[in-house]
Amino acid sequence: MKGMSNRHPAFTTERVFSNMKLTPVLSTLKPCQKSVFGSRKVGSIICELRFPEDGTLDTSSPREATQAVLEKLQSEFGLRIKSSFEVEFGIRNSKTQLLDHGRKWGSLTVLESGQDYLMDLMDDLRDIGVKVDTLLTERGNGQYEVTFEIVDGIEVNN
Repeated sequence: MKGMSNRHPAFTTERVFSNMKLTPVLSTLKPCQKSVFGSRKVGSIICELRFPEDGTLDTSSPREATQAVLEKLQSEFGLRIKSSFEVEFGIRNSKTQLLDHGRKWGSLTVLESGQDYLMDLMDDLRDIGVKVDTLLTERGNGQYEVTFEIVDGIEVNN
């Protein structure tokens, strides 16, 4: 697969970055959300960037640079890093207006009033292998947040 057609001026002239190879990391393959694609089976996968001339790994990508730091912390200091992240999102009705929850941060009554669609969302995330730790309302009107279970390093949450 070809990508990045022009050399960025900040890149070194030692390598040409115009035709990088994307190599799939098969252990990261997981299904995409079923409701988006109907009955079709669609998945997502993380790819590594490799140089086309010799197949060596491009260690300047954020994922590879992070992995190298994690390996160094483990080998030199015996440290393991845990990670997680949160996603904030808004829920809209059919008229594309944010569903009003009165800007009530962390409100259980708001979660209860929207539990049908929120629990459907949690079921869909579970079905595709996403492990949610928490779900709560956020400060913004119609805004919610999910946090994901803690994993080792930068492992994919599945």
